[in-house]
Amino acid sequence: MRLKMNLQWKLSFLFLLNLGITIIFINFVTKYAINQHFYQFCQLAESGIPKCLQSQAGLQFMASINSSLWVVSIFGSLLALFLGYLFSRSFLKPFQNIITSTKQVSKGDYKIRIKAKTYDETDELIVALNEMYGSLERIETLRKELVANMSHELSTPLTNIYGYLEALSDQVITKKHDRKTALKLIKSETERLIQLIGELKKLAILESDSAQLSLSKIDINQLIKKTTQSFTNKLKDKKILLKTSFDDQIGKISVDKNKIQQVITNLLDNAIKYSAPQGAITLTTKKINNRQLNIIIKDQGIGIKKSDLPYIFERFFQADRSRSNKVGIGIGLTIVQKIVTAHGGQVKVSSIYKKGSTFIVTLPILS
Repeated sequence: MRLKMNLQWKLSFLFLLNLGITIIFINFVTKYAINQHFYQFCQLAESGIPKCLQSQAGLQFMASINSSLWVVSIFGSLLALFLGYLFSRSFLKPFQNIITSTKQVSKGDYKIRIKAKTYDETDELIVALNEMYGSLERIETLRKELVANMSHELSTPLTNIYGYLEALSDQVITKKHDRKTALKLIKSETERLIQLIGELKKLAILESDSAQLSLSKIDINQLIKKTTQSFTNKLKDKKILLKTSFDDQIGKISVDKNKIQQVITNLLDNAIKYSAPQGAITLTTKKINNRQLNIIIKDQGIGIKKSDLPYIFERFFQADRSRSNKVGIGIGLTIVQKIVTAHGGQVKVSSIYKKGSTFIVTLPILS
């Protein structure tokens, strides 16, 4: 509030100062101009009275003009101060709204939005701030969902592991077959925990922003073929057909082998995860020109809702929240975008809900 009033009065007095300087200048110039013109008038109209300016009537006339100028100056200054105050108040109102909103956001109220229309550059600032508040609100919502999901994801396998270990320790499970089944379930739950911890490690790397690219010339087609081999069992389990088509004109390009492999892994894993059994996935590489290539992964899965498309690359965002049994914390696509962007490329997605999605990774061809 103090900042607003200071600025308001500064603008008011600045307006007044400019007007005052103008009035003083006009007063000074007018005084001598009127004297000169009045003297010339006396000489032309009353040539027999060369000292018309110094006559009683002349002096009264000049005094009346000067007093009128000062009266006009005083009332003009007061009017300028009043109008300047109103003008500055109107000018600073959007900034007061901005200050109020930022204070609310700093207290954790991300739903607040600035409602003001100035029809000038201030509108751009207001729009940018409202967009930022919206992003913060989404991130906060996703963070809360992450905490809730992670507590569930961690507690469930830990509880199962503890229960089976306790049963084995107390020899509640005595039959060889049952013990083997229990150990198999413990192993499965442990692998689930390891996967979750791996996701958290990826998140730590993403947050630190310290990952550096280690470029080397590789055959991108061979890298993708090698990566797809690790999904043989997953594809077989869901009876999904993987169709591949590779452009032999691409050749070797300079990329970070491990990170690009991570991109293919994340995208292909998502395609399998959200595809219906006995579906099909298409993986294609295509050289666009001498400077770019595309890696296209198309599935026939559940697709992505139109309302979710703008946010799928945001960290912690999970479009299909109904699949709470799926392991993950919603950073796979964020990592994909970060890696591709670091290579100077871009990743795009198109999707029709309940019909499938297509991810297109565009990479520069670096020699």
